[in-house]
Amino acid sequence: MGTVSFLIKAHLYAILACVLYLLACLSMSHPVLQRQYLFLHNVRFPMFAKYNEPHLHGSLVGQTRNLYIASTDNVTLGAWHYLPKAFYDAHENELQNAQADALDVLFDEALRTYPTYVYLHGNGLNRAASFRVRTCTDISQELNANVLAIDYRGYGDSTGYPTEKGVVDDAYNAIQYVRQKSRLAESDSRPGIAIVGQSLGTGIGAQTALRMYLEGQHLDALILLAAFKELRPMVTEFSLGGVFPVLRPLEWLPIKDYLLDTFLQYRFHSLEALAEIMSGTNDPNSLSPPVTIIMHALDDAVINVSHSETIFARVLNITGATSMMSGYHIWSSSLPDFGYVRSIMSKTARPPEHRSIDPNARFVLPRSALFTFVELEKGGHDHLLRGNVDALRLMMPTYMLGDDVK
Repeated sequence: MGTVSFLIKAHLYAILACVLYLLACLSMSHPVLQRQYLFLHNVRFPMFAKYNEPHLHGSLVGQTRNLYIASTDNVTLGAWHYLPKAFYDAHENELQNAQADALDVLFDEALRTYPTYVYLHGNGLNRAASFRVRTCTDISQELNANVLAIDYRGYGDSTGYPTEKGVVDDAYNAIQYVRQKSRLAESDSRPGIAIVGQSLGTGIGAQTALRMYLEGQHLDALILLAAFKELRPMVTEFSLGGVFPVLRPLEWLPIKDYLLDTFLQYRFHSLEALAEIMSGTNDPNSLSPPVTIIMHALDDAVINVSHSETIFARVLNITGATSMMSGYHIWSSSLPDFGYVRSIMSKTARPPEHRSIDPNARFVLPRSALFTFVELEKGGHDHLLRGNVDALRLMMPTYMLGDDVK
């Protein structure tokens, strides 16, 4: 009798757990809870970040300044501006001892002189997270460029709360800030600007790049780290912390498609945004698309590499690079201890540089290709550029490297 009672209780607990889980899933249809789950903006780590003292979080003293940028909806964005290595080395004493006004003059001079990479982070945490500081520092030092890292609305010390339109507005306004500050009035020109998006930031970056493209604003490069094709399939694929697939059981529900179509508030159609940008390659009168690089690791436990493969396949189809009649062709190479690289290149472009041009290079890669997909052997979800910024040096247009700035 005791065994039967135990089995009944076990079944009841199992049923209760299923009911509670189903109720928890249904609660995700509420806009506020859905926003919390997607953006994780209230996961504030590092806690008590010293935004006015960036060097306490891993950058060099004087290398990074804290600033605030106005966005839409009366939102103010917190941001860090990392200086290029060469500029920092040349002005180290001034940067470590100057007053605030003098510092602003120096940092603005760097924006007018060196290229800038706008870094768009993934969900959760803030710009002071150690791996994000490491990424920004590596780019600023190894590419010798400015890096502007923003916290979207609701993250860090930024005001407001995130929405799909709102975070794209934030990224767009960060770009406009750089465009304004970097413009040289006498020549009406400016150094190059690139977007670097990671995880959720790839969706924000793709939408921002499309907005600029439609408005006729040239973007020099778009770098997407661990991209996803759109948010919808990520609902059931996403694993919290790369371990717990919170909503995977939804796949078993016959009404899954109805639930997603009805209640999913956010879309982030990265695939369609990139396809629209790349479709301009078939129109000689359209704005030149940015040099686009996608990097995705095979061991990414959060976003499967198949998302980036789908994006590359779509761009391949748009450009017709596999056709003899196309103006593009595919360059590919499998590189030991790095990964498999496929680039869509103009047939009139120079072939990849020889190692002798850069004697310290580990390998050769095509520079300024239209679209490159780097399938890394390892890197997980958050560390794709660790030890791999040198690969970006080989793929980026030379003017996006600050090496030749006088």
